[in-house]
Amino acid sequence: MISRNKHLVYLFILMMLLSTALAIANTHINAQRARREESLVIGNIGAPTLNWNIFAPGGTGGMEWGAWHILYPSVAIQNTLTQDWLLFLIDKIEFNGDEITITLHIRDEARWSDGTPITSRDIIEGYQLSRQVGAGLWGDWCIYNYEVIDNKTLKYYIARSPGEEPPPREEIVMDWLGGPIGCVLFIRPVPVHIFKPLIDEMGEGMRVQWRNDDPDKQVVSGPYKLYFADATQVVYERIDNWWGKDIFGLPAAKYLTFIYYKDVTVAVSALTRGDIDALGIIGGGAGVFVPNVDELKTKYGIKTWSDVQPYFIPGASFWLYLNLNLPIFQRVEVRRAIAWAIPWEDITEYGLLGLVKQAPVVGFVAEGVYEDYVNREACQKYWGTPDCLLKQDLAKARGMLDAAGIVDRDKDGVRELPDGTSLRFTILVSAGAVLENNIASLISDALKDIGIQVAVQAVDYRVWWESFSNGRFEATLCWSAGAYEVGHVRNSYGNALYSPWGNMARWIGYTNDRLNALFEEMMRSLIDPEREKELAYAIQEILFEDLPSIPLFYTPVFWIYNNKYWDGWPNAQRPWWLPSWWGSVPVVFFLTPTGKPIEKPWWLAPVEEGGALISMKKYNEYLRRTIYEAKSFRIESGRPVLTTTPTTTPSPTPTTPTTTPSPTPTTPTTTPSPTPTTPTTTP
Repeated sequence: MISRNKHLVYLFILMMLLSTALAIANTHINAQRARREESLVIGNIGAPTLNWNIFAPGGTGGMEWGAWHILYPSVAIQNTLTQDWLLFLIDKIEFNGDEITITLHIRDEARWSDGTPITSRDIIEGYQLSRQVGAGLWGDWCIYNYEVIDNKTLKYYIARSPGEEPPPREEIVMDWLGGPIGCVLFIRPVPVHIFKPLIDEMGEGMRVQWRNDDPDKQVVSGPYKLYFADATQVVYERIDNWWGKDIFGLPAAKYLTFIYYKDVTVAVSALTRGDIDALGIIGGGAGVFVPNVDELKTKYGIKTWSDVQPYFIPGASFWLYLNLNLPIFQRVEVRRAIAWAIPWEDITEYGLLGLVKQAPVVGFVAEGVYEDYVNREACQKYWGTPDCLLKQDLAKARGMLDAAGIVDRDKDGVRELPDGTSLRFTILVSAGAVLENNIASLISDALKDIGIQVAVQAVDYRVWWESFSNGRFEATLCWSAGAYEVGHVRNSYGNALYSPWGNMARWIGYTNDRLNALFEEMMRSLIDPEREKELAYAIQEILFEDLPSIPLFYTPVFWIYNNKYWDGWPNAQRPWWLPSWWGSVPVVFFLTPTGKPIEKPWWLAPVEEGGALISMKKYNEYLRRTIYEAKSFRIESGRPVLTTTPTTTPSPTPTTPTTTPSPTPTTPTTTPSPTPTTPTTTP
């Protein structure tokens, strides 16, 4: 028999289905007067910021969503699915083991959209300007390690500033955020020749007084720039003489349009009609929850990452965080009993609607390169299964509580600790978080069967976050870290378990000296994957033993699109790239008008094979051997062999588009196969 809370979950889903159906039937979508075929249209939920100043208050959050990597991409762009880096603005990286330095070369072709060359000055002085106005552009601390060699060449001094003696090799420690990974691959230039005069004139006020919103004056390094914007849409126009057209080709879409919706059902309606091509992909837009995926696929032909369930890949690891300051959660028997009583299969089937696979209780997204980070021996020891995929066992949960003397003394259906404290608590969730509300209800229903009474309280997001981050909660559901990022395992465990980071561990009142020591070493082990894996194994042993909180489920990466106009989207059959909020722009180069051949770009291959990708594993190996073995290496991007020149289209005279502007159609030519280059090693 389906329980009351499962009925509530079904009712909620039914309401969502009905609202979506009504929106599809009744929502008026303005007829697009433009030629739809040459506009790539992405739907987002919310409202635009209408600010393209990369120094705006709030960092990248102060800019228009996704603009920082569409207009001002980093020198290399990370494919978060594979951990590969695309050499984008740079084409060479040289590791010098004798000097303990890394030299990078900006592509000779790289220019700003006004024709000014992109130089070393745009990186070093750009970050200096960021510090001058207090913008805090990511990576501004990196400049102290750099020396400008010439207009196109910079040298990064590992673990020191230029002119300083290097520390002993064995004492050099790595942190990707502030070290020779992030500070080399993730830095980005800004147009100093534009920004400096503005700062000279306005000082710190440049951050708020200038929005960089004049399309005629906007200067960028990416393949698109601002064309039109209002309160509901932002339109970018392809730069037909973009510096990278002879290397990467030009995106097929002349216009890249973001339309903002207040309600997800209206956005889904637009997607089914083909008014938009995708929801929140290219710009790294906000994730959306769509409950009726099966209907959208069968009735409207909407596409997902996978054609079969589960339709989506895992996006982040969510935990059931327990406030260890509460007496009931100070007993590990209670925490362990909760873990065994959780309805794991119901959470996947009903709470997550089968959209994503069940998560192992390891605390990070164990996918891709991180599958091998699961300590299968510890999983078998503590959970009776080598994959750490739990199944509900109410008898085991009741037996644990009984053995600990935690029984229902007053026969009211709720167990008490030996001191009489009742096992009652509240799970605090954000009111708008559909998945979390569903899953919290399923947990509440299940724990009642072992004598634990759980209420679910939904509050405004700001109230929820403030309560959680200040320790004013009993239990809650929240992420630890997103998947598919550099340092993913470290960040997942660090946020959840490492109190010196000031995150979840501190908020739940947990600290462990052995664990802290492991984290101190993990901070230094990023460039040694095997050692990092050993440390992850040891951390899992402590997590399983202490169980301060419970890794619960994966959130799905909602990825829905309509290929009525554009095809070539990354998916399970073409897992070429996983867009993220810091690196989605390569996806526009994959897309082609529907019906035309889909071709894998030449650059989507390792540099060893003539492409432009360097794997994180290879980069770490070179870095490790440079530091500790005094070896030297050279990485160089391949190059395409051009046989044709992309066609360009003159820009139309702007009017006021309804959803996309109306230019003359064109189909830019893609670039063919590369000329291979091979990294060289100096012994």
